[in-house]
Amino acid sequence: MRTVIDMQPRATEDAPVEASPLHALLNQGAQVSAMPAPGQVIIGTLRTAPAPGGTGAAQVPGLGLVGVAHSLVPLSAANEGQSVALSVLAGGSAIVLGLLWNGAQASAVNEVDRQNARPDEAPRGLVVTADGHREVIEAADELELRCGDACIVLTADGRIQLRGTYITSHATATQRIVGGSVHVN
Repeated sequence: MRTVIDMQPRATEDAPVEASPLHALLNQGAQVSAMPAPGQVIIGTLRTAPAPGGTGAAQVPGLGLVGVAHSLVPLSAANEGQSVALSVLAGGSAIVLGLLWNGAQASAVNEVDRQNARPDEAPRGLVVTADGHREVIEAADELELRCGDACIVLTADGRIQLRGTYITSHATATQRIVGGSVHVN
């Protein structure tokens, strides 16, 4: 177990306490009494994502800032503020095992994306929205779903193409084919 020494400057009768920026950074968050044993999993909040070849930091309740040396998942500045699962490494740093997720976080992220989008701007790329009851997959121009020789293509102009070796359609109630004109063969 690693013990962290409290480096907080102490006031004396002669001189008031003046904390340097280094002390402010070192003492940010709660003071630490002992680091968990290597291999132990802890939960924290990503403060700075590790840069390529560099380190980052995570805020862990009861421990303060913990250095993040590595990550099993890609991390960027967009992940800062998210909850992460960390494993303690020998030497006192940690490795990010993954991002913690729940439906409330996903809904909040999607709502922020919707609020930041301009109404006149079409969605760019692939957008997936899931709220636990309904999943929506959006693409700006064309969405194609493939499996072997079978293919479904949806285009922004409203066309739907079904392609495959055999196409079967079943209905337990009425099956309707409605269109401006319907061509069979």
